[in-house]
Amino acid sequence: MKIFSLILPFVLLSVSINVQTPPIGIIDFYGLRNLTEQQARQVLQIREGDSFPESREEAQRRLETLPNVQQARLDGVCCEAGQSILYVGIQEKGAASFQFRAAPKGAIRLPETMVQAGEAFSDALTEGVQKGDAGEDDSQGHALNSYPKMRALQERFITFAAQDFQLLRAVLHESANVQQRALAAEIIAYTANKRDVVPDLVYGMRDPDSNVRNNSTLYALSVLGDSAHRKDAEDAEGHRDRF
Repeated sequence: MKIFSLILPFVLLSVSINVQTPPIGIIDFYGLRNLTEQQARQVLQIREGDSFPESREEAQRRLETLPNVQQARLDGVCCEAGQSILYVGIQEKGAASFQFRAAPKGAIRLPETMVQAGEAFSDALTEGVQKGDAGEDDSQGHALNSYPKMRALQERFITFAAQDFQLLRAVLHESANVQQRALAAEIIAYTANKRDVVPDLVYGMRDPDSNVRNNSTLYALSVLGDSAHRKDAEDAEGHRDRF
């Protein structure tokens, strides 16, 4: 799962997993301008192969003692090739702030079949992590997990995205219900035409709700992991380096 500088450090996903996660396999730093990755790593005191820290706040406070660091944030994602990913977001002093849009107020909703599939997927994810079977294939531009229960539901997401793309888009943009918007961001990424979905996921990254932003960012990473779609993202956002 390759990430690039379009993704802003304080829009990064924060996926909370209440079970034992695999060791950290990747540590990615974002928002670095004057500060070097080596300087941040020395203060972070977390390395590939370590377990996730019980308290992220302590590591964040250490990073915030560095010169010109205004804010730091640690977020974890499971799983990539059976390992966890630690994202380290740094906002340096003087960096442009990121503004979220106002909450939508629409009454539009997803059908119950999609809601139930989303809930079942969350349960299957927890089960897969507990069993150590949460490997992920992003080669098709969306996540397909190795755990059979997860994969079966993800294949349903492909069908949902094909049949109800416009509804998913409308819910993501217009629904007042944050859970509905977050689920729409998750499912819409499974559309076959990735060019079509890039602007919607970028739009979701500016949602006022953190869960919607998290899902939009997470699934954008799957879509945009294919370099063929990076230009689409840059066009949608207007500029690549907006931190």
